[in-house]
Amino acid sequence: MMKAYKYRIYPNRAQVAKLDATLVLCCELYNAALQERRDAWRICRQSVSCTDQQNQLPEIKQLRPELGMVHSQVLQDVLKRLDKAFDGFFRRVKKGEKPGFPRFRARARYDSFTYPQSGFALEAGSRRKPALRLSKIGRVKIKLHRPIAGKVKTLTIWLWGYRRFPQRRIEAASLWARSSHAVKPPSITRSAAVTKRLSSEAR
Repeated sequence: MMKAYKYRIYPNRAQVAKLDATLVLCCELYNAALQERRDAWRICRQSVSCTDQQNQLPEIKQLRPELGMVHSQVLQDVLKRLDKAFDGFFRRVKKGEKPGFPRFRARARYDSFTYPQSGFALEAGSRRKPALRLSKIGRVKIKLHRPIAGKVKTLTIWLWGYRRFPQRRIEAASLWARSSHAVKPPSITRSAAVTKRLSSEAR
């Protein structure tokens, strides 16, 4: 069972600059990938898959060395986000609903990025204050107001108010953890027995 935990983080100025740069590069990659898909279909009537675009990342990094500032799995997740947007588009078309073709993202509205599997570590058991160690960014302070049950699998960094309200911006982290002790649902026989007992008591 997966459960989400949200905590506030406190990056220093240098880390804030790296977070901002990461969002800018992720937004540019998202829009470039969307443009490629649109042009491929409009000009050649060919579909471009998420895997096709992910395989292009090493070549793109050679042309844009600054993308090396972002963890590789974060870049891959950007392309997965776009793929999910297209999945939703085709699903709505199939159901006869208003499609809503995927749109380009403004930098002010691209306010999060995700480490889907690796590139981060939670340091909460040492004598030092709790912190998140983020690849390409550094060790960021975090306020753990409640304990985490299970192993952390995914990490998403949010910057609320990014580029819109810089004075009131809040940096936060959302961690998805898989619990090692999943809660078992009640058996059918037990549920039936409880229902029968409640029915007899009601009479």
